[in-house]
Parts: sequence; C-alpha cells; structure tokens
Amino acid sequence: MSALGTVTTTEDGRLCLRLTRRIPVPPETVWPAITEARRLEGWFPSVVSTDFAPGAKLTFDLTAEQREHMGIGPDEDMSAEGEVLRYEAPRHLEYTWGEEIFRWTLDPDGPDGTLLTFVDIFDDRSLAAQMASSWHAVLDLFEARLTGRDVDWSVWDREAELRGEYAEAVP
Repeated sequence: MSALGTVTTTEDGRLCLRLTRRIPVPPETVWPAITEARRLEGWFPSVVSTDFAPGAKLTFDLTAEQREHMGIGPDEDMSAEGEVLRYEAPRHLEYTWGEEIFRWTLDPDGPDGTLLTFVDIFDDRSLAAQMASSWHAVLDLFEARLTGRDVDWSVWDREAELRGEYAEAVP
C-alpha cells in the first residue's frame, strides 16, 4: 500500500494535496502516460479533449464509469475547462481543471525509476478527505497500469477504504 498523501494550506488559504509515488519506469515512459489523451484512458478520472501541450486549452468530462457511480445521466453537462500553464517535457506539467490547479513533477529515481509528485490545489475544505482518497486511489491505479500489474479492485472501493484514513489525517 502506498503512503498517504498530505493536505496543507497554502499562503493564500487554498488547500494543497500532495501525493508521491516511486514508479519503476523512467520519466520518459511516465511522461506520455500523463500527457497523451489516449494514454489517460483507463486510469485518469476524466475524458480529456486533447493532448497536453504548451498553452493547450483543455476540456474535461466525466467518464461513463464516474457518471454511473455518481448517478449522473449522460445528457447532463459536467464538463470543465482547463489550460496548460507549464509544460516542460519530461519533468513538469501544470494545468488548471476548472478552479483547481494540478502539478505533476517527474524526477529520475535511480537508473530506471521515477519519483512522481502530484499536487492538487483546491478550495473546498469539506471535500479534502474525499479528494485525497480519490486521487490516492487513482494514482494507485495509474501505477498498476503503467507497470503492467493487474488490479482486483475498483477505484471506488479503494477510495472508500482510504477515506476514513484521510478524514483522520486531514487538518
């Protein structure tokens, strides 16, 4: 099981979720998995309109699985806009998703590994444990998919398992 992430408060009063993973593949392999729309399928919690690129305008929409889980009909518009703010392959990616800011940092970790740091900056304190447990589960799935491991759990079950731990850990 991967270690819990941390939630802190930024200088301007927003919340900052930080999760790290040591992944046994090089950054050059991880980078396309977080920047190419077709590679996001199967692990990322949204359908993304286009590949990430410098200055790209993005549209995010819920996956069919998310819609079903949340009881949202296919005709309800749940899309959000975003924009790539920083794109420095294969190390730094930063973009907005609605009002949130996401940062991905990939640092070499030994000859064939990556230390991935994911940051989500958001405002709603009442959602902090849910956000943390959800992204934790998503990154567990991401790592499994990237390294070719099968999973015998759903993101929703994993998120539910983690939510209590995050509820206790979030300030």
